Parts: sequence; structure tokens; C-alpha cells
Amino acid sequence: MSAVTDYLKKDLQALVFVILGALLIVFPEELAGVIPYFLAYALIIYAVINIYVGLRYPDSDVSIGDAFLKIVLGFVILFLEDKSIGMIGILWALQSLYEVAETIDEFISTRRFRPVKCAVAVFITILAVMLITDPFEHFSVHVIVLGLEIIAAALIGHKVLIPLFPDDGKHESE
Repeated sequence: MSAVTDYLKKDLQALVFVILGALLIVFPEELAGVIPYFLAYALIIYAVINIYVGLRYPDSDVSIGDAFLKIVLGFVILFLEDKSIGMIGILWALQSLYEVAETIDEFISTRRFRPVKCAVAVFITILAVMLITDPFEHFSVHVIVLGLEIIAAALIGHKVLIPLFPDDGKHESE
């Protein structure tokens, strides 16, 4: 545990993510009400910046069409207010299922089955199905899982904890 605390003292970004993750775990209901607004404004700001970069630097890889989609989603979330939780939940679930699909494709293309990664994919699939079937009821559960993910990413991504998905002895960040 001292390795984790020593690391967090040195890396402010990781510390911020661990604190954010802890807040999501401790106050999921309260933060679930704020997430739509935060997400909406983040989408809009991100999209405006990307549109500027795409127009200013036409050779960049920035997709103005993708930025337009993010602006539309941001304003729809703001317009729907509390009702946006359902839409956000379903989009979140679909994004999770796309990640599971990529994991399945990886298993097939590399011909390497990784039990831990498979278990995570099954867990994510179950959570995604829960969120699709009743996004309002299960949203706070996903906020808690998001908190856990943020903490794990901050610590595993910086090699503070043992990597969950080792690949031939090398660290693989996901």
C-alpha cells in the first residue's frame, strides 16, 4: 500500500483520477445527476475545439463530422436534462459492447485466449445488458463501476498495481 501512496504523492494526475474515482464510488446517486451536464458541456467544448483545429489545419486527422455529432449529442443531453440519463446509459452500454466486440476480434485474430480478459468482457457484457434494459435503474451502478475503472486505470496504467492483462511479461495498458 505504501507504493501506491508514494506514487500518488509524486503523480498529481493519478491522484486526481483516484480522488474522482473515489467520489464516483461514494456518491453515485448524487453524481449521476451531474454527469449529464458535465458530459454535455465536455462534448460541446471538445467538438468546438476539434472544429477549430479541423478548419485551421485541414491536413489534421480531426473529423469535423465527428465533432458535429458530438455537438448535437451535447445539446440533446442539455435539452433532455434529467431524461438524458436513459440515452446516455444506452450509448454507454453500446460503447461497452463495441469494446467487448474488439476483445472478441482480438481473441480470434491473435488466436490467444486470455481468461482474465474474457472474464472482464463477460462482466462488461452483463453490465451493458443491464444498462440497456433499464438505464434509469442501473445508471448509478455504472457510476460506481466507472469510479472503480478510473482508479484502476490511474494505478494500473502507471504500473503501480500488477497489470491485469500481462502480455509475454510486458505491461499492456488498456
